[in-house]
Amino acid sequence: MSTYAQQILQNQGRLDPDFIALKKAEILRLLADYNGGLQETDHTRRTTFEFGHSYHRLKKGDKRVEPMPRVLVELLVAAIEVLQPRADHPIPNAKAFKNCIISVYEQGDQLEPHPDINETKPRMFAGGKKGGYYFGEDIISIIIEADDTGRLYFVEPGPKGRGKKDDSEILPVDEQIGTVLLMSGDLRFALNHGVTQLKPDRPRRRISLTFRTVEFTPNN
Repeated sequence: MSTYAQQILQNQGRLDPDFIALKKAEILRLLADYNGGLQETDHTRRTTFEFGHSYHRLKKGDKRVEPMPRVLVELLVAAIEVLQPRADHPIPNAKAFKNCIISVYEQGDQLEPHPDINETKPRMFAGGKKGGYYFGEDIISIIIEADDTGRLYFVEPGPKGRGKKDDSEILPVDEQIGTVLLMSGDLRFALNHGVTQLKPDRPRRRISLTFRTVEFTPNN
């Protein structure tokens, strides 16, 4: 087993499926009240819902916050409890995770393998606004609804850092309902990650939660 494959196994756990089933019903009711954003490019298609600080609004200098629903906080707290004993460093507490993206993948949807940016300095707000922000190293992912064809995987980067290197080993995550994963270090910055395509001819769905920490520079 490769070192990267060992890291994936070490950094994952699972929440009680019965607990997830209860929370899934709350999440579906929550999503019914919001308009999701369709992300669609040549090799990516999914619908996303964002809570807390919005990645897209922050780029424009807008720090408005969409309140984090209680169900998301409860799931995050439970995930941290499962992952902390497996982590090689202290995971920030739930209050530090100020951004959550709910991704919904339907038939034929997928996510192109891509790198994460190692943000060693703050991004500056657009339009000359003072200050900046950055996303911390730790990302926590929770699988609310799993699909056996559409799942998270890791690969070595292709040309110019995107896509997949031709001879790269594909390292899939064995996703099940309630799977939780801590992404940090090499899993974010040495490898690319994506989601394989859900079969177009089968009415299945993948729902995942992605939590990120957000920090602001002192003059914010």
